[in-house]
Amino acid sequence: MTHATIDVPDLVRSGELLVVASVSGGKDSTAMMLALREADVPFRAVFADTGWEAAETYAYLDTLRARLGIAIDVVGIEGGMYARIRHRAGFPARMQRWCTRELKIYPLRDYHDRVIEAEGRETVSAMGVRAAESESRAKMAVFVDEPASDRSWGGYLWRPLLAWSVADVLDIHCRHDVPI
Repeated sequence: MTHATIDVPDLVRSGELLVVASVSGGKDSTAMMLALREADVPFRAVFADTGWEAAETYAYLDTLRARLGIAIDVVGIEGGMYARIRHRAGFPARMQRWCTRELKIYPLRDYHDRVIEAEGRETVSAMGVRAAESESRAKMAVFVDEPASDRSWGGYLWRPLLAWSVADVLDIHCRHDVPI
């Protein structure tokens, strides 16, 4: 049986870019970490904590730390979602989409900036998204090597699982005996 693999960009393979894997505690981001390991790509794992996550998410992150023997750094803002709701006097909504930007993107960008300063090299944000998840994701590029082209992020982006199916994701979990 042939297993799905990832194509590693030259900037990553050469070590010019340090991979920072965004971990949500979901099946796809976990599969991405497993695929990075299979491809011998060193990475740092980071979880953007909104302060609004289910207890099971935190427990699963602990399971991943133990099973994979890795550190998963945690970033967020003080007070998390509750603090932002109080500050804005309201919940995020279809016309007021601020939660992802303020609770995930900004803390993750700050984390990348700290890593760049400490390591002395650029980072690439690796995300476990798949094209089959939505029409908008199907239009995304696997690798964005022009940081200025994405004003919301401002850095390199890599979506190594973009072409993967759900079956590919489940398969890698099974191969590594990692729960879904």
